[in-house]
Amino acid sequence: MYISCKIRKFLLAAAFLAIAVFLQNTMNAEAAGKLSSDVSKLWLNGNGTLKVHYQDHSSEELSVSAKASGSVRIEIGEWEGDTCVIKLTPRKDKNTTLTISAGGEQISVKLYMLKEKKRSGEDIYSYLKKAMVEFRCTDSYGQVYIGSGFFVGEGLVMTNLHVTDSASEITITDYFGKTYPIKKIYGIDEDRDLILFSVSGTGKAALSFADSFSGGEKIYNIGSPAGITGSFVSGVLANDGYPVGGVNFIQLSMPTGIGAGGGPIVNEKGQVIGIMTLVVNVAQNITLAVDSTEMSAFMNSLTSKDRINLSDYYKTTANKIKGSNDYRIFDGFSDENTTAASRKVKPVMSAEEIFKAASDAMVDIQIIYNVLGSSVAGSGFFISEDTIVTNCHVMELEIARKTFITDYSGNQYYLTEPVRKSEKYDVAILKVAPEQPDTTHGILETASGYIPATGETVYAMGSPAGFSSTFSDGIVAMSVRTMEGVDYIHISLPITGGSSGGPLMNKYGEVIGINSRIINVVENSNLAVYIKYLSEAE
Repeated sequence: MYISCKIRKFLLAAAFLAIAVFLQNTMNAEAAGKLSSDVSKLWLNGNGTLKVHYQDHSSEELSVSAKASGSVRIEIGEWEGDTCVIKLTPRKDKNTTLTISAGGEQISVKLYMLKEKKRSGEDIYSYLKKAMVEFRCTDSYGQVYIGSGFFVGEGLVMTNLHVTDSASEITITDYFGKTYPIKKIYGIDEDRDLILFSVSGTGKAALSFADSFSGGEKIYNIGSPAGITGSFVSGVLANDGYPVGGVNFIQLSMPTGIGAGGGPIVNEKGQVIGIMTLVVNVAQNITLAVDSTEMSAFMNSLTSKDRINLSDYYKTTANKIKGSNDYRIFDGFSDENTTAASRKVKPVMSAEEIFKAASDAMVDIQIIYNVLGSSVAGSGFFISEDTIVTNCHVMELEIARKTFITDYSGNQYYLTEPVRKSEKYDVAILKVAPEQPDTTHGILETASGYIPATGETVYAMGSPAGFSSTFSDGIVAMSVRTMEGVDYIHISLPITGGSSGGPLMNKYGEVIGINSRIINVVENSNLAVYIKYLSEAE
């Protein structure tokens, strides 16, 4: 067969090209997989490290560059065997991609970065909710109990061992409802009460550990006490060194409840300083957490020999039982903050200013319901010269023999009209007049369209247990909790019987809710009905 000279040259060139490609691919195949890192995604909140490996390392030089130059400081360590540690420090709150090169190979790691700085409660919450998970465990007898946990790396979730040690079935779900199938257990430490899970998929964030911590720091926790998903609370670090059984704990002054175990304790920078572990039942708001040094030591000590198949783990938990804490109190929840931007033009009031404004507008309400003088009591507040707001359940007029309405200056008032109320929304409006002429009192402004951000500071006033003019502050644990078709503000703030009907106020001194219900199964976990429901009173 005749082949032209041009075709012969073309085929010869193609053959040489094929040989060259084959040789190049062979060389690449020999080098493939030598360069690697522990993760493909890394979350940094302040300082962090990345481990890079090069198989059979000899003299390969490592180079690192970031896509967003100037957003992260990079310090390359020395090779120790086949491993090199790279120290990374974010300069900006900006995500970037790290490109690592050695021996003619390249790998990329995505960095999600936060510069180390103190942040507001609202910002801490927004960060934590992306990393939190809820453990839903079923024991061998079918009882369901809830625990908390959080991502500590790419596909790695940590919690307390006691959260899962009675489970015959474990489901891990994040704040947004995504479920993460368990691949393997990476390690267990009974002394430290820690367990690390490897899961399929990666959360939206992973938390970094703090380098140090000290007593008196403001701290935050997110978890699912009593199955109340995403409850956000604050407190202070009460003791930064509390050894228990050879393990370092920290003591917290912070409200909690069964189900919060395994949740992260973070500082004002959002860095983990501990994991919620123990509740001291004989004292209010005293809890203990295994500290971050123990957590780091646990993770750093793990090897492939510590990994356990889930089926083998279930063999160790068979026939164990744990009481259910899945209370299912709420129909739903939302942390959407729809506060109008125009609110920012209002002056923020100090706590002292809010206390003065509230105490001038407050009243105690007492209902005497039998000849022996037995009574029920609650709180209320003026929203105009002759109008008081309280809860419907405070104004039990059907059983009343006599009603006393007294402001904090001792002035008394009487009803001038039938009470307008709504039992569904638990609101009541009273029209009153003073018993003495020339009586004056304060008036609180309401903000019916205001929805607070989760983590926002709020204030309450009332007469818990009859202690008039009691003022307290706290944070919003969830902007909206829905129960029986009614929207409540879930607050982490101490109130008790007698506080009902008192105002919940924002930082501008505006009333955004009426303190209404107490969640007894969780410390300092209470509900205020939204002030918007006053329009439902008839």
